[in-house]
Amino acid sequence: MASVGSIVGGAFRLFRERPDAVVVWTAVNLLASLAVGIGLTYWLTGSLEGPGAAAYLQTDEVPAAGFWLAFAIAYVAMFILGVVLMNAVFRTVLRPEQRGFASLRLGTDELRIAALVMISAVVAFVGMFLTQLLLMFLGSFLVMVAGDGMVSGLVMVLLFVAYFCATLWLAVRLSLMFPLTLYRGSFSVDAAWELGRGRFWKLFTSYLIVMLFLVALGIAISWVLMGDYWAAMWAARGDPAAMELAALEFTQRQQEMSILERLAQTLIGSLIAAAGLVLGPGVIASATRELLIDRGEDADPAQDWSEAEI
Repeated sequence: MASVGSIVGGAFRLFRERPDAVVVWTAVNLLASLAVGIGLTYWLTGSLEGPGAAAYLQTDEVPAAGFWLAFAIAYVAMFILGVVLMNAVFRTVLRPEQRGFASLRLGTDELRIAALVMISAVVAFVGMFLTQLLLMFLGSFLVMVAGDGMVSGLVMVLLFVAYFCATLWLAVRLSLMFPLTLYRGSFSVDAAWELGRGRFWKLFTSYLIVMLFLVALGIAISWVLMGDYWAAMWAARGDPAAMELAALEFTQRQQEMSILERLAQTLIGSLIAAAGLVLGPGVIASATRELLIDRGEDADPAQDWSEAEI
């Protein structure tokens, strides 16, 4: 039977069952990110030693001709890569027989999921915009009727808490539609809604555990890479000059690092990317698989992950 332990355990089990795929996903993501960053830097400056696209955009200079086109192409490429990697994780959990090259594919499944992601993003944006507009209207009406006092403020806080909870509830209930769409090979929004019925707290708790793990891992890696900087900033708190000096010293140390040190830092930093790539889609796919098994709909019971543990 599906449980929080089996859902979360199914996601973590990917590291043990498919370490080769995890390495490939991480390497592909890292190389693609470096290629995009280097490509945009070269496009802007004509050199590989420039400050990078992000730093360039923070200046007052007018972007080079065609930059926004290149930026859009890079964004689309990274979006497609994200869909491909997400589907690879889904496929590894839900279709383990489709191993191939780390379960990476670029076909109709990826196009379908990409379309679903974009449609979901547009619907979510419009829905959130209209809801927030309605809340602002209600807030203005409440102030006009009851005055700008404690009661009005409390009611507005309660309305926004209700809005946040409703948004979270919808996001959790609909989260299964992505892996289920890949599993069934067709858009499965209604089926995902039905599959998650009555399982909100189980799903929410599983997602929360994974999120807290990723946050803790991010803090730990940040401390390993930048612990001296955070310590210096904490010691200099309240003193802007000392904080600026600490930042300059950290930047200088980064610039003076050897190639081996930079490589080691990149590899350590990629751990959080690897964890996010695997556990984010992994826990959703694991939840989908566990619930399908509960309903007797799993196509390959021999590959049962329901006994996975954290």
